[in-house]
Amino acid sequence: ICDAINVPYNRFDYRRVANSAPRPINADVTYNDTWGDFSSSAFAVKVQVEGNIVSLSGIAQPNGSVSTTVATTPVGFRPVRAAFLTVTTSTGTTTLTWNTTGTLVIGAAAPWVSFENINLVLNR
Repeated sequence: ICDAINVPYNRFDYRRVANSAPRPINADVTYNDTWGDFSSSAFAVKVQVEGNIVSLSGIAQPNGSVSTTVATTPVGFRPVRAAFLTVTTSTGTTTLTWNTTGTLVIGAAAPWVSFENINLVLNR
């Protein structure tokens, strides 16, 4: 085909293949002992890397005594510098600190905390 339309190519170069777009990589967070999934595992907090973007999604709720450290993201799913964000809770909004160690620390505990639409550039 390339010869027919006069486009140069190297028939020995196989580095580019169809469907070589970045694939998302998903992982579960490890909840602190005092936190868990909201309502059911359908709302579990997940972390995803696609290309150079790391994202959080899901809703967590305390199960028992309340701690402001909600969960930890696995290695490879952590920011290179601490990120300071705002998250929605059942009582309004609060701060979220996502540390380089992967810990997700909220400013104030609430009956549930949403981690939807949290996206950061991940420098790898």
